[in-house]
Amino acid sequence: MLPSCRRHPKSIVVVSSNDHQVVISSKVALKVSWESSTESVRNECKMLQRLEEHHVTGVEQCLAMDTYPGTVTKTYNTQQQQQRAMIVLQPVMEDTASLVNSIGLIPSNELQQQATQQVIRTMLQMLAAQVATTDVQPLISATTGHVLFIDMTEAQIIAREPSSLELALCRSFVSEMMVLIPEKMTTVAAQAMEQELVIMSSRYSQQQQQPQQQISDNGTLPILDRIPLSIRDILKDQVPFLTQTSLAIL
Repeated sequence: MLPSCRRHPKSIVVVSSNDHQVVISSKVALKVSWESSTESVRNECKMLQRLEEHHVTGVEQCLAMDTYPGTVTKTYNTQQQQQRAMIVLQPVMEDTASLVNSIGLIPSNELQQQATQQVIRTMLQMLAAQVATTDVQPLISATTGHVLFIDMTEAQIIAREPSSLELALCRSFVSEMMVLIPEKMTTVAAQAMEQELVIMSSRYSQQQQQPQQQISDNGTLPILDRIPLSIRDILKDQVPFLTQTSLAIL
């Protein structure tokens, strides 16, 4: 996790980790991979662009991706330059002094509710986009209640018929998202879950039709239908506050 990379958004800051470097300006973040993590940073941009296409909220946008020159290695009469990945991300949280480690540390009850609702929306929307990740990294603002999930280098596309490894990733993802919900916010989370599921079951997508899926009269798919039944079972098993309405929809 790189919360420190957003500590000084009005200046240019370079932050290093084992995986990449991040350069922050007042408007965008520029992430540059190390040579060993080029593919993971490229993957992050692709996953973020997929999430944007599916209108997922609470995550960064990858505005651009390019290569960045790396180390030149020489062997006898030949030389080869390693490639690094460079991606441009937005938004940048500018109220960095107010970032907290958990929703429970937000002083306002109203803003805690807002943050809780955002976590639920992002989780369900990502699953509907058939994307899951591990080691979730939320930036949580105590002054706005805004939650922004960053560092999607481990994100993967989940197949329509998920493998056992993909199901394990989804279980981990849902479990990590549940840990973010304070106990006193479970009623709020339950309501947010129900509301989002109702919306997803009634809102339609122009996504290309897939075999063995129920198609509505206008030839489009309910967004909820993009979440495989096996992953819906994970939600039933790992979300402790599902309402009867949510269970019926799932």
